[in-house]
Amino acid sequence: MGLVLSTRSVAPLDAKGAALLGEAADAGATLAARLGAPGGPDPAVAGRGARFVYRRWVLESLLVLGARGPMGFNDLRRALGGLAGESLASKLDDLALHGLLERERLPGPARRVRLGLTPRGERLACATYALVIAKSEHARLLAGASSAVRAPAPVAGLGSARALRRFVACTARFAREHGARAPPAGLEDGLATARRFAKTCVRRWHGETLAALAFAGPLRFTGIRARLGAGDEALTRALSELSRLRAVERTGGAYAITAEGRFDVAMGLPIPLLASLHAA
Repeated sequence: MGLVLSTRSVAPLDAKGAALLGEAADAGATLAARLGAPGGPDPAVAGRGARFVYRRWVLESLLVLGARGPMGFNDLRRALGGLAGESLASKLDDLALHGLLERERLPGPARRVRLGLTPRGERLACATYALVIAKSEHARLLAGASSAVRAPAPVAGLGSARALRRFVACTARFAREHGARAPPAGLEDGLATARRFAKTCVRRWHGETLAALAFAGPLRFTGIRARLGAGDEALTRALSELSRLRAVERTGGAYAITAEGRFDVAMGLPIPLLASLHAA
């Protein structure tokens, strides 16, 4: 059974829900701090997952199917605002290939199919829902989240595998206990929030720059360029856009990730990992 999201406006996120999202962000911060380290997440795996899951309509499809449960192809199209059938079919094929979607052939003469999420898909949908709420109410969450969200050091003694399980457990519990609420103006605004976040992550050098600053601390332009191998023009554009989004700030001659940017990394990094790791 999927989450039950309301499309009406609701009261602000309560303290219990905020604490669960803060705990999920702490676990995500641990994963971010250990990316590429011995025993930590593989950057190549995270990159492959990000290129898939942050494509347009993938997060939205997960969120709708997680919120409303199994449905027909045309029902999903309508829920996504009338997305072209060919485009949606391609995204659904990708979701099925990644083990996140299952198709159930319905009896009858017509070739009707009901679309639903696998258990892995449901876990990813819960994480997506948590991301939507976190981005909708990030200011409040940033004020209450623990130091792991604001500092590059990982939570002491928390390994990467355990951190990912903790992220999954927190977001699943959040979705189960708070799934009756919707983003402030309803599900449609939540989808728009997910899309805006996805656009930031998929642009060339944006996610990589955020990650470099989250893990290494403030860096000069030349330091970022050396770490990423990016060209001057492309990196300049990425830093300009991230500054406009208030994810990066420049102090003196160095660039630093902001609290909001660090929160994006903490909540956003586990999602492509979950999309790529079939054993997650």
